[in-house]
Amino acid sequence: MAYSPLASGLLSGNYNADTRFDKQDWRSKSPSHSGEGFKQNIAVVGQLKEVAADLGITVAQLSLAYVLAHPALTSALVGVRKPEHIQKSLPAVDIKLDDAVLAKIRTIAASAARIMMPINE
Repeated sequence: MAYSPLASGLLSGNYNADTRFDKQDWRSKSPSHSGEGFKQNIAVVGQLKEVAADLGITVAQLSLAYVLAHPALTSALVGVRKPEHIQKSLPAVDIKLDDAVLAKIRTIAASAARIMMPINE
């Protein structure tokens, strides 16, 4: 099972370089969701949005389809806050990505800043 396949919201496509997280939100302290790491990741998401647009899908659907294309995975744990979020994600189950698209995603993702999850202080 893949945990947080949308990289704690980064791959939702809803953030931009001006996004700031509340001080109480762990992402405000994470190098992957703030500062230069966040800018780097937003640029990566921008490239992935182009790939998704070429396929007629959202970047979130592309990301989930990519995760589900991995032969060792059978499911992805997607956290949502609103019912429409899951409705928008469900089509990813039926999206089949060919080898060229998978390779392109891997190439783009290689330049992402590592996702840093919260550490208990």
